[in-house]
Amino acid sequence: MKSRILKMAALATVVVAFAVSAFALAPAPIASASDFVRGGPGGRPGGSVGGRAAVTRPYVGSTTALTPAEVQLLNQAVLEEYLALNTYKAAINQFGSVVPFSRIAQSEAQHVAALSQVLTRHKLAAPANPGLSPAPTWTSFANACQTGVDVEKEDAKLYDDLLAKTTNPELQRVFTTLRAASLNNHLPAFEACN
Repeated sequence: MKSRILKMAALATVVVAFAVSAFALAPAPIASASDFVRGGPGGRPGGSVGGRAAVTRPYVGSTTALTPAEVQLLNQAVLEEYLALNTYKAAINQFGSVVPFSRIAQSEAQHVAALSQVLTRHKLAAPANPGLSPAPTWTSFANACQTGVDVEKEDAKLYDDLLAKTTNPELQRVFTTLRAASLNNHLPAFEACN
């Protein structure tokens, strides 16, 4: 029985990883989190990014009120995703719109949007993007890729910490999904370019 459960869990992990990778690799221009949360630029319903409909997924399940500690966990996650997004945008500014930075920056914007949607459901605002000052620069593309490796490892570590601090199913769902994207998609992409 335990073996069967482990096999089912492994299969579920593969399915989630495949879905996340297909979503993360879909080309689209970088958009702000507000484009995803509000439906599109200017808040238009059914907004699009680069001619493609912005992807927003409604939460299925009950939404209970967030505790102040849970709000803090969400804000930590948003700020970490901003750090990754800003770092990858700095690499794009230095090296051009190159893979994997261009694709993963898009994915990071979607991560911010996913976390912002949770806050929006609870009538809370996401923290503003603090930017990076000064913006990082690298001596080589390989060094930038190593920074990506380091950032994604920190993302996964943060999500491990956040998951240990909550039993809220809504937060567990989003944190688990974003952790999987960092470990199963982003990290291998940066390791391959390093």
